[in-house]
Amino acid sequence: MTFVRTAIIVSVALLVISVVSPVSSYGQSDSTVTDTLNVDKLAKDPKGFADREITVTGVVGAVVPKQKLFTIIDQSEYAECKVVTCARYEIPIDFTGKLPDPEQVVMVTGKLVQPQPGRFLFKAKRVEIIK
Repeated sequence: MTFVRTAIIVSVALLVISVVSPVSSYGQSDSTVTDTLNVDKLAKDPKGFADREITVTGVVGAVVPKQKLFTIIDQSEYAECKVVTCARYEIPIDFTGKLPDPEQVVMVTGKLVQPQPGRFLFKAKRVEIIK
């Protein structure tokens, strides 16, 4: 995958997440979510999970090593279409450690932050490769 294509995928992911409007107030009174979320649940209600430590599981889509970013998509969507480009939502992950490879299943723990109005970025403190 070329750098330009990867940059476009990450940009699209940020755009998709930025236009998602909250549909519920799931768990807003808690400071931490103990359950592991899937990508679709997080992307459908990003404001409901913002600025709280959470864990999300997904399949690695694009990887941008120079920016220490990668994206994850929902496992169920990946299982259906067998490619990382078919997902409705992608979550951009900022991680300073060793980045995973595309199509690996990962569990990411960190905080969903809003660096700009309407845009979200998952700041990972831990990435565990499941398979």
